[in-house]
This record gives sequence, C-alpha cells and structure tokens, in this order.
Amino acid sequence: MLSTISHWPVATVLEVLMGYGHAVLMQSLMGETTAVAHGGDPQDRTASPRP
Repeated sequence: MLSTISHWPVATVLEVLMGYGHAVLMQSLMGETTAVAHGGDPQDRTASPRP
C-alpha cells in the first residue's frame, strides 16, 4: 500500500489529504462532533465535550 502511494504524483496526494480534511470540516460544521461521528468509542464519555 505504501509503495503504491509513493508512486503517486504529489498533487494527487495533496488532493486526497485536502479532500479528507474537507470532509472532516464539513462534518464539524454540520454538528457531527460526537465521538461516534469521528470513529471513537461510543462509551468513551471523555471524548465528547459536554455543553
């Protein structure tokens, strides 16, 4: 997997990273800021800030 990525153009790698960052940003803007939305443990109360 890593050997495949190393052959990608730098622009492609940046597009993937920016795309992932954009997805996370949009989730945050939409209010999906819980631990579950970010792939955390639903039972971990410390991961989700309380109002």
